[in-house]
Amino acid sequence: MRRFHFTLEALLQLRKRKEDEVKRELAHKNREISQMQAEVKRVGAEIGELQRDSRSARSGTTISVTDLRTWVAYRHKLMHDLAASGRRVEVLRGELGAIRTRLIQATKETRAVEILKDNRFAEWKKEYNSQQQEFTDDVSQKLHAKRTPLVEAAR
Repeated sequence: MRRFHFTLEALLQLRKRKEDEVKRELAHKNREISQMQAEVKRVGAEIGELQRDSRSARSGTTISVTDLRTWVAYRHKLMHDLAASGRRVEVLRGELGAIRTRLIQATKETRAVEILKDNRFAEWKKEYNSQQQEFTDDVSQKLHAKRTPLVEAAR
């Protein structure tokens, strides 16, 4: 009997490649989100540091209006950056959800073809084992038929 050959192997490989591509996209988007979250933490820490510095500078000494304006302007810039980074993280999370949905669909499609392949292999193996058993039975019968006349003649 011929070896097992799955006729949809090319389709299976194509779907696996598509699934891998979506996995790479997901990993890339996760890296982007991690970078943006690190940016949010950095800006938040910078705002906290600026506030501590401005409190310590204001205590006991006189501050020029220019310095105060500069600190306020810089703090507003940092707050704006923090809000923009937060919005960007939310946008990226939405994109991540869409990519996850695509990955689920690609995985389902790949798995469907893999199940079909497994089922066809099981059918092939059942047929192969059946043919092997028929061959073995046939050989056994012929061998028994050859030996039986010899045994009866010897009696």
